[in-house]
Amino acid sequence: MALHWRKWLKRADTGGMAIGIDFDGNSAAWVRLRRGNDKPVLEAKSTFALVPSREIATMTGVFSRNNQGVPCVLVLEREDYNLIQTPAPEVDEADLRDAVLWKIKDELGFSVQDVVLDVFDFPLGKNQQGRRLYVAAASANKVQRKVEWLLGGDAALCAIDIPEQVIRNVVSLLPENETGVALLFLMEQESVILLCRQGMLHLSRSIPIGYERLRRGFAGIDPDAPLDSLPHDAQALLDRVTLEVQRTLDFYDSNYSYDGHITLFTTTALAALPGAIEYFGLSLGLTPKIMDLNELFYCEEALSVEEQITYLRALGAALRQFLV
Repeated sequence: MALHWRKWLKRADTGGMAIGIDFDGNSAAWVRLRRGNDKPVLEAKSTFALVPSREIATMTGVFSRNNQGVPCVLVLEREDYNLIQTPAPEVDEADLRDAVLWKIKDELGFSVQDVVLDVFDFPLGKNQQGRRLYVAAASANKVQRKVEWLLGGDAALCAIDIPEQVIRNVVSLLPENETGVALLFLMEQESVILLCRQGMLHLSRSIPIGYERLRRGFAGIDPDAPLDSLPHDAQALLDRVTLEVQRTLDFYDSNYSYDGHITLFTTTALAALPGAIEYFGLSLGLTPKIMDLNELFYCEEALSVEEQITYLRALGAALRQFLV
């Protein structure tokens, strides 16, 4: 039987606040959001290291005092789950997860006895018929370990989500979400290109080049230097990223027919690299807009480039509670 991760969750009244927590290897980041008049308010944020055998004690510290009882959304790590596209089996909704598990069992990297999964609709493209699904299938053992840390620390865990969906939550704050957004998001070790429209995830693709590698390639470059003077290594890295973005945009254009055009965004990380935005835009033949979290959330102190990388997924996780 396919298990849904709802079995670990608690019902919690938001009270206008929510916490998002994002694990990343041996560390984690959390934020607390409050519903604001015109945009969400970032009330608190922090990062912490995960010390073996001290995880529950650490969580107890996080979820005490001001965070006690505030609904919490956990973001899974990318290696904890598989995201699979599949046609929806023709079964009753109550039997959908079991039927989906049977269809995808050979694509999993773990036993079907160790699976928790969730499904959500995949937008149909040109000439496609019938319902299609995204399936997020995770190892129950890996997920349960983090859940036990949170529940042991008295977290009011109310939802578990995946990075693609929580980033989509942030994209939904952009006015261009109505006609479609392509977001190039630079993380430390890799980048992700997501295509969303009207709150639905259409496509997600990982690019094995992140902010850290690009930052090394652009080290020492004069911000006022002409584009044709960019070092070969910096150009080569940007060319690889640009190629993946162009392929993704071409796929979207060839598979979906919507009125209006999709708007390309990138994050402040790319804008921080001298000449990168200009080179990227010239290569694609369009100028990307910048998605600055300081404009989408009220922050008492502006988030730096590095903080925007660190906290974006946690922000998107907490934001889930305001969008449902």
